[in-house]
Amino acid sequence: MTDYLQNYIKTCIARTDYYWEYTDGVPYCKHKKLERETIQKLIDGKIILGLSPFIDKENVLFGAIDFDVHSSSKPEQKLFEKINDKILTSICKELDKLKYLYFVNSSGSKGKHLRVYNRGPINAKIMRYFLIDLYKKCSNQIPQEVFPKQERLDDKTPYGNQIKAVLAIHPKTKQRANIIQDGKILSLEQSLIFLADFSEKMDKANSIGFEITEKMEKEYGKSFDFDNIEEQPVPKYCEFIEGVACQQELTSGKATRHDYLDANVAVYCTNNQKPEIMDSYMVIQNRNSTAFNGFENWKFSCDTIRKYCKMNDLKDCICSKYQKTKKKEQIKPQIEIPRIGISYTRFIISLGDILKNKDIFYKPDIDSVVSPMKIDYTDANNNHVKVFGLKEMNSARMITYVEKICMPVVTKLVKRKGVEFFSVEEKSLNESQTRVILKSDYIKQTIRPITKVLNCPIPFIKDNYLCLPKRGYNHDLGLFVGYSSPQIENLDMDINEAKKILFNIFEEFCFKNDSDIGKAVLAFLTPFCRGLYKEWGTLTPIFIYIANTPRAGKDCCAKTRLNLYEGQAVVDPPISTDDKNNNNNEEWGKRIFAKLRNAERFLHSENNKGRINSAVLEQISTCHKYSGRILGKSEQKEVENHMEISLSANIPFTLTQDLSNRSIQINLHFAGEDPTQRVFKKDLEEYIRNNREKILAALYALVKNWFKKGSPKSTAVFTSYPEWASVCGGILEANDIINPLHNRIVDFENNFITTDSETQEIKKLFELIYNKKPDQWIKKKAIKKIIRQKETVDIENKNDNLLVEDLEDYIDYPFGYLDLDEKSDYIKFGQILKKYIDREFSEITMIEDKSIKTGSYRPLMFTKKKTKTSLLFDDILGMKKL
Repeated sequence: MTDYLQNYIKTCIARTDYYWEYTDGVPYCKHKKLERETIQKLIDGKIILGLSPFIDKENVLFGAIDFDVHSSSKPEQKLFEKINDKILTSICKELDKLKYLYFVNSSGSKGKHLRVYNRGPINAKIMRYFLIDLYKKCSNQIPQEVFPKQERLDDKTPYGNQIKAVLAIHPKTKQRANIIQDGKILSLEQSLIFLADFSEKMDKANSIGFEITEKMEKEYGKSFDFDNIEEQPVPKYCEFIEGVACQQELTSGKATRHDYLDANVAVYCTNNQKPEIMDSYMVIQNRNSTAFNGFENWKFSCDTIRKYCKMNDLKDCICSKYQKTKKKEQIKPQIEIPRIGISYTRFIISLGDILKNKDIFYKPDIDSVVSPMKIDYTDANNNHVKVFGLKEMNSARMITYVEKICMPVVTKLVKRKGVEFFSVEEKSLNESQTRVILKSDYIKQTIRPITKVLNCPIPFIKDNYLCLPKRGYNHDLGLFVGYSSPQIENLDMDINEAKKILFNIFEEFCFKNDSDIGKAVLAFLTPFCRGLYKEWGTLTPIFIYIANTPRAGKDCCAKTRLNLYEGQAVVDPPISTDDKNNNNNEEWGKRIFAKLRNAERFLHSENNKGRINSAVLEQISTCHKYSGRILGKSEQKEVENHMEISLSANIPFTLTQDLSNRSIQINLHFAGEDPTQRVFKKDLEEYIRNNREKILAALYALVKNWFKKGSPKSTAVFTSYPEWASVCGGILEANDIINPLHNRIVDFENNFITTDSETQEIKKLFELIYNKKPDQWIKKKAIKKIIRQKETVDIENKNDNLLVEDLEDYIDYPFGYLDLDEKSDYIKFGQILKKYIDREFSEITMIEDKSIKTGSYRPLMFTKKKTKTSLLFDDILGMKKL
């Protein structure tokens, strides 16, 4: 058996580093070595394997044609078998003439597989089109399945397509795919002996010296063009002509044309004669020729008509070209829907071959089939707009999508008035069938993966080169760029011209200082740099646009980047409104998760008021993956976080400490009396939307100059977002633009009244208490009285009194947003103080009396004396002794 095993490997197995194994009747690709023990199990009938003919990316060991029988009824099966046998016999005769090596094996059911070999490995493209051309010559039809199905393997199809292995057991019929010789199916032992003999023929073939390319040139002449060959199917709805003689009569005016617009065809008959109507077909019998025409609502393919002609020995009179003046209808491939005799596996494989080059994709992080499209969205002003993103395919949408790109059909054998013919009926898929499609691993592996969607091109660094994606799908990036997006044509814009374009955008805003101008440019540049990071989900800070008065232009400034990168400014409602549902974490969690699932990139919340204390916003600003529940399901999914977040607000306006540390604040200050009387040179939103290509080219010029200089890192750091600061800050510095990250701490100090954070509140508290009670123990209740009461206050357990007059210097009291007379706010105040024990602000440190066992009763001291709160690191390890 070992010799038989070796012969089997030599004749049937192209490569052993991967293979397909059938589980529950469905083949799954195994990315592991195909061992001899596994092949032995195949021959023993313990497992079912599928194999690819490819030996490497461009060459195959053999080619194959799959002669399947698609039918649910026995009479129809017999007709299919008869047609297949006739075609197969013709092809085998042609191969015998050419002296090619080949053999036929059973599929394990009613079908057969023809395998053709060259004298050695052969280019996959040559083998594929040789078999297609050979099939057409012998049958005048398009073959259903030819292997290899690809001209070469690439990253999209790294394994090719599998064909059930020789001698494998069919998963349904449990019959072996044994060798067929002289019309008889051999036994397992006889099949192994045949393969041993065939192996010897393969060795001898090397001395014969034939090549498919040479034989094709000699036998087929110019009909086979390897460099410019396309698989051209016959038009589905053709013009059918009665015969050559009839065409001549038409030319001489002796024939009449009959048009049938419903079927989009025409029939020519001798004058004063009309076609005879025969149920679903129109048959004209004259001069031993027959023409067919679809009638009324019936539509039939040319292949169906040809089959009928061949079965009845009728002359095929289908015109090869469409001659009507009416515009030719786009041809859709037909696909047999699942039913008895047509398995889901076969249907899904056929559908996958059609879907693989269409605009339908697989999004791995949500494990769903999606398609890029305009998604309905309601913005903050209750306007219904369209946002470009990814829409998940559901069963209903999948039905219409499949019918858009192909025609689901059912083929039946019909016998009427003594005439047998095939009837091809269109039939829609049902929702249960589309659910199987959407859950199929084969479909997800066949269609293209996608992780990113853009409304404009942005640069990427690939293989140490700067590149721009094209419109449509970019396989190497897993990216789809909208077909209506602008294209950057000017790739060599001068740096000074680029700076001038950016200045033209921001020149009319009333920024508070020069640093705010730099931060606005930084916010404008940030989304353009996402392809320059190491990961697509690299975190970026929240940009907050703050104005001292309404109508100062904060939202207009924020929308500049929305109009540039999305082509429209779609805004979200405020996070903080001072209403009852202020900072609604649950609602915003759903909104952000939905945006990320749809691959949307921007979130801008406008007109915020009061204090923003959003746990969801804090989470999304620091997490690389965001988890949420799919609406209507109990499924929890985790998606990559690529969100660009911005907010806008008017003062008074406060943030939590975490949000303050994770944000860049851009301040606008209008000093005039009435901001509504301002006059502008241009409508900025319209200007940006009309000049997207030019503005993107300006940003690309900055990035290109930075890349040419070796991609220098920023000299300023931002600990919360290191990679963003390194790239975006580096681009500004490489182009001699002031990097505002250098002044972030100074700006924060100058603007803390505008964006008062917890840290600033604590700083004011430290200074206030130290000024009144330095280096003395004081209880929390006394601290509350100092910062709130407007009467003489007795500091607990002490003799000193503080008068109201002493507090009048502190008009802006710390923690003004808390009502310390309310128990909940007072507890919260105590929790805040606990966080800042042993912290230093304005050289003042707050410590607690740890001699008191109960932490909530421990008094506090505000001191400028340095205290040792813990051992030094080298003390613990004993480093000083060394």
